[in-house]
Amino acid sequence: MGILRILLFIAVLLAVAWLFRDVLKRVGAWLDDEPDARDAGPEKGPRLLAIERSPYAVLGLPEGASPFEVERAFRQIMKDNAPERVAELSPELQAHAERLRRDATDAWQALQDDEA
Repeated sequence: MGILRILLFIAVLLAVAWLFRDVLKRVGAWLDDEPDARDAGPEKGPRLLAIERSPYAVLGLPEGASPFEVERAFRQIMKDNAPERVAELSPELQAHAERLRRDATDAWQALQDDEA
């Protein structure tokens, strides 16, 4: 009986992980994220505009995604990390949400410049 419960528990965990794979990807990317010069703020130095990763990767899209997909991904990132949504979180998570919004904005602008 104990092994069946363990197997059922593992199956449930795998199902939940599969259902929330996008969330887990974002959390994994967040854990791998290192502080960069843009976090220094204006008092410690200018904000860097260059994106180290592809704008598509920043938005979580494959290369060559349609403008509709780009806009949808940008809006979703901005919505998920809006200041009013992260206001009750820790200062570290609020700073991370701000960094995600800046990265998404930089990626959006880079893709808009490419289209023009």
